[in-house]
Amino acid sequence: MKTEIMYEVVPPSKRASKEYIAKVVDSLADALKRMRHVKEINIPEIVDENYCGIPYYRNLENREFGKILREKTQKEIIVNKVVAHFNPKTRFNEWLDESVKNYRIKKFIFVGGTFAFNYPGYNVLEANKIGSSRGLKVGNIMIPIRPNEGENLARKTANGSSFFTSQILFEAEHTIKTIMDYAENCRKQNFKPSTCYLSFSPVSDLEDIDFFKWLGVHFGEKNERRLRNAGNLSEESVKIVEEIYPEIVSKTESCGVPIALNIEQVTFHNLVYSEKLVEFFSENRF
Repeated sequence: MKTEIMYEVVPPSKRASKEYIAKVVDSLADALKRMRHVKEINIPEIVDENYCGIPYYRNLENREFGKILREKTQKEIIVNKVVAHFNPKTRFNEWLDESVKNYRIKKFIFVGGTFAFNYPGYNVLEANKIGSSRGLKVGNIMIPIRPNEGENLARKTANGSSFFTSQILFEAEHTIKTIMDYAENCRKQNFKPSTCYLSFSPVSDLEDIDFFKWLGVHFGEKNERRLRNAGNLSEESVKIVEEIYPEIVSKTESCGVPIALNIEQVTFHNLVYSEKLVEFFSENRF
């Protein structure tokens, strides 16, 4: 049985020209049509916060972008939403209603705020309960380097999360530990673990590495050095992914946590090599 694959695409900037947006959409749609094993498109919400925790949205609204891509590819859409920013918090319920009725979206990834503020909106556990109580499929983010992440995932599962997408991965150790800890926490609480989508993306240049690190991606000293010394970063990053994914699967397959894939391109210039990753996972069984 082939591993389930979703593909994550970042909406272009709101300031981009109509011509550029059309070019991005057409290129993505063509690539996605070639990705026969990809059934779902995962669209993050790109948001900055100021020192008060107030959000600023630089990119196209992800539901609108998803609607365009679904019309062109006939693939299902998953949207991410930072639930902490809704003010008042009941606006979240209205947003859910709009998403289901106007955009025909039934699968969501709920995300918390960036900082330790007293945000006006719901926290992730509250949002999970609301979404799952409506019969929607609800997921959250897995960050393997975060302390006690296995416990965090179990708590979110208990409150309605049916899947997780990981932070972009470039090393296996933290992910293996998190998945094993999560499985053990689920076993102790006597409930079935949810699917973990492991996220992978190519990098094309040194600026990509610095940007990914700013996003919180952990490369590990060995693999970061390997990438910085590579003649072709894109090819080398794909090789690293092709090495660490089988390692994660082989060391966690006995614990009962379902594993799936989330392939990202993050920036448009990584589209070609992200498609190569999809091809690799589509052609291989693990």
